[in-house]
This record gives sequence, C-alpha cells and structure tokens, in this order.
Amino acid sequence: ERLEAERRKEEERIVAERIERERLETERLEKERIERDRVEAERLEEERLEAKRLEKERIEAARLEQERLEAERRKEEERIVAERIERERLETERLEKERIERDRVEAERLEEERLEAKRLEKERIEAARL
Repeated sequence: ERLEAERRKEEERIVAERIERERLETERLEKERIERDRVEAERLEEERLEAKRLEKERIEAARLEQERLEAERRKEEERIVAERIERERLETERLEKERIERDRVEAERLEEERLEAKRLEKERIEAARL
C-alpha cells in the first residue's frame, strides 16, 4: 500500500508537472498571440494613417491643380479683354484720324470758298468801280 501510495503520489506529481507545463505553454502561446495581435493592430493603424495622409495629399494636389487651372483661365480671360481693349483703342484711333482728316478737308474747302467769295467780292467791287 505504501508503494502504491508513493506510485500514485509520483503519478500525481508527474500529472501536476505536465498540467503546469501545459498551463505555462498555453500562457506563452496566449502572450505570443496577444503580441502578434498588438503588432498587427499597430501595422493596420499605420496603414490607416498613411492612407489618410495620402488622401489629404491627393486632395491638396487636386485643390492646387484647380487653383492653377483657375489662374490660367483668369489669365486667358485677361488676355482676351486686353486684346479687345487694344482693338477698340486702335479702332477709336482710326476713327479719330478719319474725323481729323474730314475736318481738315472741310476746313480747306471752307477756306477755299471764303477765298473764292473774297475774290468774287473784289471782282464785283472792281467791276462796280469801273
């Protein structure tokens, strides 16, 4: 009985050691799983933040491109307006030159008529005197 009790005690000790080893192995594996999950969560968070950063960059680049296109459009509109103003200035200048030329021609015609009238008046006075 004593030997049987020792044998049972030894078996219980062996079983208890095996259970303790399994408990420690399970604990180790659980810690490893928790660490892997933590590392994976960090990696996923970094990916999420990187994706967010890239999206912000994309939005900023699109905004800058839109501003560039808008500035280009305004510059083109300003160029068109400047060309129209220059055409109108040249047309006004041309019309002013034409008006000045018509006025000059009219002034010459009036001066010729005045001189002709003066000459005719002199002739009339000379003819009346004779």
